[in-house]
Amino acid sequence: MQVLRDEIAREDCLWRESLTRLSNQTLDEQQKISGLVAYFCSQKNRERIVQGATTEDLVRHEVAQYDQLWAQERAIAIGRQIRELRGRGVP
Repeated sequence: MQVLRDEIAREDCLWRESLTRLSNQTLDEQQKISGLVAYFCSQKNRERIVQGATTEDLVRHEVAQYDQLWAQERAIAIGRQIRELRGRGVP
């Protein structure tokens, strides 16, 4: 259940931060900022994944990196959705 709550919280954070930070940026700027948004919103997930991992435990660290990339791609997709909605005149 905690994993599900963390995912819901991250999705909420990605939307909230994307609305705040990605709204009036160019596509290139949005891609750069989305990395920061994903990093900020994925802190709990990253900590959960690497909890108890040693520096030699490459699998957990690799999973955390893939999770971070997923979050960044999700932030970029949210930014696109926001642009499309605003292009249609939705506030």
